Amino acid sequence: RGTLVVHPGRQHSYEVALAFQQVGQLRQFVTGLYYKPAEFPYSLIPRMPPRLRASLVRECEKRFLPGLAPHLVRTWPYAEVLSRTVGRTRWVDWLTDGRAGYPFVNWSTDLYVSRLLARMRPPPLAVFGFLGGVLRTFARARQLGFETILDVPIVFDADDILRREWQALGLRTRVKPPPPYIRLSRELALADWVIVPSPAVAESVRRA
Repeated sequence: RGTLVVHPGRQHSYEVALAFQQVGQLRQFVTGLYYKPAEFPYSLIPRMPPRLRASLVRECEKRFLPGLAPHLVRTWPYAEVLSRTVGRTRWVDWLTDGRAGYPFVNWSTDLYVSRLLARMRPPPLAVFGFLGGVLRTFARARQLGFETILDVPIVFDADDILRREWQALGLRTRVKPPPPYIRLSRELALADWVIVPSPAVAESVRRA
């Protein structure tokens, strides 16, 4: 039955999924874009003009990890495609206060996976997700009785620290708004296990 790994982007999620696969514990890896050369639309790339083909392959290979079994990867690319096209227009960015990018992708993928969980047969034993994108997924996992594992890659209050530094230095750079702190705190509360990369991050999690 294994573990369901969830992340809409790259970060180190591919390596996490591969690690679960290598010990025979990967139920499925759900992500956004993932390069599968034999599948549509990636199968059209060999038909492109040479220069365009080479450029597309270089970009696609950024969303690929050798050794990770393609049949264990499920993609939900629509949110990222929208974010990288319509979401980058100036008026959409203004209307959404900068939330048309990764916050939208995280929200959409979280909603998709939370619904997917209820339909998975056989169900996974656990769900492994990343801070900022698994609130609904973890809530559904708890309802269904699955273990939840949260990866917290940076200090939990990093945005507060950066905001104080910008103010102290008099910087006026417009910064994309972070996910609401209360949402991150709820994700933390729904996690059975928390994975962190350093003592500093561990201490920030304990404070939260």
